[in-house]
Amino acid sequence: MWTSDGTAEGTLMVKDIYPDSLEWPRDEPPKYLAAMGDRLFFAADDGVHGHELWTSDGTAEGTVMVKDIHPDGSDSSSPKGLTAVGNRLFFTADDGVHGDELWVSDGTEQGTAMVKDIRPGSADGGLALRLSWASCSSSSPTTECMMLSRGSPTAQPRAP
Repeated sequence: MWTSDGTAEGTLMVKDIYPDSLEWPRDEPPKYLAAMGDRLFFAADDGVHGHELWTSDGTAEGTVMVKDIHPDGSDSSSPKGLTAVGNRLFFTADDGVHGDELWVSDGTEQGTAMVKDIRPGSADGGLALRLSWASCSSSSPTTECMMLSRGSPTAQPRAP
């Protein structure tokens, strides 16, 4: 992981997340970057845990894995669609049990959890984190509204 002020002299390595590896695709740059507060969140592979959620404050010491979401070591959680909303980071990830589902994080291991198993079982929830519209009520299927999540499994969608 690198930082730069746009000059050669100001381009410095923050941390080698996957040290001693030059093989592709394992030694690939962090992806799905999202800023939340004064921290950067991203997906990265350290060579041990696979692609997991990481964060950085711009220092080597402050560049750490947030949580090993798919902890059995055989695969990655592959976080995608990182989207910061206030002090919460929403993304999709696969914990190896529930498929690719909606997750939320406050930037800490303890504060990172699956919001809901939208499609129960190991099937993916079919989510893409992007602005979308849906029917607000079954009684009026042509009424459209934006679906919002408050980051809890019981949150009800509402129009802004």
